[in-house]
Amino acid sequence: MKPSVVAKTLFAISLVPSLAIIRDVPIASEAIATQQVPSGTKCDVTGTTKITITCDYTPAPRDANIPDAVPRIVLNHAMFSFETNDESHMKIELTFTNLGPAAFSEARTAFIAIDEPSGKNHVRRPLPQVDLHKLAPHQTLTFSETLLSPAFPRGDYVVHLWIPSADPALKFDAAHNLLLDNLGVPDSVTGLNTLASFTVAAWPDRKSRPR
Repeated sequence: MKPSVVAKTLFAISLVPSLAIIRDVPIASEAIATQQVPSGTKCDVTGTTKITITCDYTPAPRDANIPDAVPRIVLNHAMFSFETNDESHMKIELTFTNLGPAAFSEARTAFIAIDEPSGKNHVRRPLPQVDLHKLAPHQTLTFSETLLSPAFPRGDYVVHLWIPSADPALKFDAAHNLLLDNLGVPDSVTGLNTLASFTVAAWPDRKSRPR
């Protein structure tokens, strides 16, 4: 693509749920990316139609009302790499720490869920490599996944981490989901952990799409 052909794609990416800081990030060629970074979180975005999001999260202060024996699972870092204009293999890395004195006893399956703001689901995939049961007290582990991701039509999307109960009868009961002990990440109403959001405003013309 010639340098004069610009801004056929507007691609805005932001971290949810707070909009404390808004910073414009210039991206060459087809896209303009915008980061919206909540207090205590750092998020970097690179790429255009093939993008990488890397985010660092802040643990919440310890709640004195929670017993000391309860494990405290926090998300330290997340990385997402995928394409927006075609089906692709999404790469995910999630780094967790157990800040509590006890291990996480349940073997729960974690899911990546990418939804529209209305709640309509676009992607939901299990993350079999994410095994929080392996987190010993005060241990940090990084889990990596590669999964098939569809293209993302024009619109807004929110990236969630859904960790439902291991009991099939309670799987869809938000009150029994695992919420991470981070600032601005857990949503007690939906039972989801909100990691990031992005907006696909338009795709480039087919002739200009990367092959």
